[in-house]
Parts: sequence; C-alpha cells; structure tokens
Amino acid sequence: MSGLEKRTVLLNTLNNFGAVLVSLFISVYLFVYTNSIPVMCLQVIARIAMFPFFFSLAYKVSLKAKLAVTYTIGLVFITLSLVYTLMIGERFATRPLLVVVQAMIYGSGEGFYWYSANTSNQIVPTRESRNVFLSYNGIFCNVAGILAPVFSTVVLSMYQSETEGYRMILLCITAIFVLVSFVAFSINKRVEDAEDCLRETFRLGRTDRRVRDLHTSYFIYGLVNGMSLGLINLLIFRAAGSGSTYSKLQIFFALVTVSGFSLIRYLFAWGRLNATFKIGAFLRVAAILVLVIFPSVSGAIVHGVLFAASNVFFDNCVAFISGYVLDDYPRQKSALVVTREVMLSFGRIASMGVMLLFYRILPGDLYLTVAPVILSLAAILTERKMIKCMK
Repeated sequence: MSGLEKRTVLLNTLNNFGAVLVSLFISVYLFVYTNSIPVMCLQVIARIAMFPFFFSLAYKVSLKAKLAVTYTIGLVFITLSLVYTLMIGERFATRPLLVVVQAMIYGSGEGFYWYSANTSNQIVPTRESRNVFLSYNGIFCNVAGILAPVFSTVVLSMYQSETEGYRMILLCITAIFVLVSFVAFSINKRVEDAEDCLRETFRLGRTDRRVRDLHTSYFIYGLVNGMSLGLINLLIFRAAGSGSTYSKLQIFFALVTVSGFSLIRYLFAWGRLNATFKIGAFLRVAAILVLVIFPSVSGAIVHGVLFAASNVFFDNCVAFISGYVLDDYPRQKSALVVTREVMLSFGRIASMGVMLLFYRILPGDLYLTVAPVILSLAAILTERKMIKCMK
C-alpha cells in the first residue's frame, strides 16, 4: 500500500476505536435515561435526517478545500454532541426531546465526517489495490473494535455505578476524537470532481441503469443497515442484562470479525464474489432472526457470531461493488458518494419508520420481533439488486 493508503487506514482505525465506543454506549447511555426504544428510534431518524444535507454541504466544501478540512469540521460537531450529552445527563429522562437535539448535532458531524471517510476510501486506493486496502482496513479497524470494548470493560469495572462509567467513557471518546482531528490533517487528498456535478449525478440516477441500480441497492441496504445504528445494540444490551456483560460480548464479536477480515481478500481474489455476497446476505438475516427470537445471552452470542461473519461477507461486498461502479465514473466519483449515501440515509430513516409503525399497530413488544424480521429480508434484496451493478 502507498503511504497515503496507510495513513488513511490509521485514521480509519483511530476513528473506529472512538466510533465503536460511541455506537456501543451513546445509545445505551441515552436508553438508560429514556428507557424507551421508540424514543431511540426517533433519535436515529433525527440523526440520519441530517446526513443528506451535510453530506451535500461537505461535498461542496471539499471542491474548494482538502478532505482534511471536512474531516475536522465533522469531528468538531461530533465532539460538541458528546459534550452536550454529558451536560444534559439526567434531564434526558424527563425531556426526551433533548435526545432529538443531541441526535441532530451528532448527525451533522457524521454527515461531514462520513462523507470525508467514504470519499477517501474511494479515491485513495486504486482499483488494483482496493482488495488489499479493504482487507487491511478491516483488520486494523476491527482490532480497534476489540480494544474498544476491552477499554470500556476496564472503565466500567472502576465505577460502582454503570451510569458514571458511561460518563467517563464518553469523556474518553471526546478526547479520542480530538486526537483523530489532528491525524485527519495528514489526509491531503482532494476530490477528483472538476466541478460541482451533484445535480447532474442525481439526474444520472434516472437515466443511467448502473447508477439507478446502485441508488436503489443502497436504499434497500439502508432498510437492514438502519437497525445496526442503535436498535441491535439495545437488543443485545437488554439480552446481556448489564454493561459489563455487554462489553464482553462485543469483544468476542470483534474477534470473530477480525478473523474474517483476514480472509476477505482471498475470497475476492478467487472470483467468489457472487457466492460470498449470497452467503453474507443469508448470514445477516439469520443473525437478526436469532436475536429477536431468542432474546437471551446465548441468543446474543449466536447472533454476534453470525452478524460478525455477515459484516465480512455482506458489508464488504457492498463496499467492493460500490467502489467498482464508482471507478467507472471518475468525473462524478465524489458526487456519487454523496448521492449513494443520501439513498442509504433514506433507507435507514424508512427502517426506523417501519419500527415506529409496528410499535403503533402491534400490542406490547411484538413490534420488536415482527419489524426486525421483515426488515432483515432487505439483505437478500440488496444482494440481488447490487449484483446487477456489476453487469
């Protein structure tokens, strides 16, 4: 790999350490106070609703500045959201709308940050080096994913109150993102789009079959991916029964994932993409079914193994095919990153909307079983639609 590719992997690794801690504990921290999964679904909707606008804004900024600038802007907003979360604390319990405000600030930062990360992951590696880049990126990010729950377990063990432990973890996450912002300045790559072609790229989604298939695939992918933005972690947390058990489960899941990422380049190199994608889609469906049907520690363990394996097979196939398609549109490459992520955001919002719909029409907690089962089938539809992008 080139020096820039290695620095990009380092940035992704450091960010993943902080992001894993955020994904593990920001939703759990808020859930401890709100004790309401529907409120947490609204939190995800408010957070993701910020993505399309701030992805687009980040794209326009990146046409005039290096990606290091958009990286840093995103990290500033994310850090502000964490500070806000710590300041509000117990008031989340009595004023759930404050959760929505937190989500909007956090989502604004993510819009800038993930545009930068997704764009650099597309334009830094070449078509020839992408398999190796994805493999090493996956390995090191998941090593960080192992260390993050180990770190959280140690921190939680130092406090009698898990809530206080969560507060300390959030303070540490804030410090980590400040460090990441300094590393981001080493990514001196500029986007390759010669001009602002965002509107043209949206129109291309109506006239070009491959772009239309990519957009449709990412919307469908968002239906199943949306559950991973908090709901799955909350269901695992409920099954685990405590923060320490939850952290230990996440360590185990990360170990399974990092083992799988060490094999992914060989699976692609052997020309097994179609079979790999199909296996990953069925693993994702099976993982969600196990968790909702068997909401216990043993069910969470089986879910984690299946879900970690599906991360390797399913999510990497999505990234690989997307990168393959974007390489064929060099003029609109960065704009396609934006339009693709906008469609993904719409799918994620629709996913949480389905959860809230079933919450309203089904008795008790039945929505926690029915909605995830239906949404999980989107993984199979994603695979079938996305394979067409290769043709």
